[in-house]
Amino acid sequence: MACMQLWTVTLVATLAVPSLSEQTASMNFIFSTTTQSATRGLKLCKELGYDGLGILSTPEAYAYALRTSLSFRMAEYIGFYIGLKRRSDPTRLEWHDGSLSATDMPVLNIDSLWGSVNQYGYFRMVNGDKPKYALCGNREYFSQFETARTP
Repeated sequence: MACMQLWTVTLVATLAVPSLSEQTASMNFIFSTTTQSATRGLKLCKELGYDGLGILSTPEAYAYALRTSLSFRMAEYIGFYIGLKRRSDPTRLEWHDGSLSATDMPVLNIDSLWGSVNQYGYFRMVNGDKPKYALCGNREYFSQFETARTP
């Protein structure tokens, strides 16, 4: 089995929250350095001890993922898989943790099964068979971040 390299990205953000002084939240993402299908990317994330594909349900998480993936997205014109999936209700998408996406979240090609961020930084639903990088993440990190935003 070939040795797989990983990029580890950690975000530490200090946020002002109404009625609280400040809270610090930490988010941990790992981008694979090899491309694979969505199914293989999800399996890789779990093999590495992560809950699955990363969830970008907050603007801060999305912006940070865009900044940290810019080099490979622009150099190789390849996006990455995220933990977003199509529901039976075609008007809404669901994150892998079970939470619903925002109603105003702009997503291209909503009819496909797997969530991704394309090389230009747009959310896009795809069939999952094309090789892309995988964004791995743990739900506990995202929950801490969302809690810090909630008054």
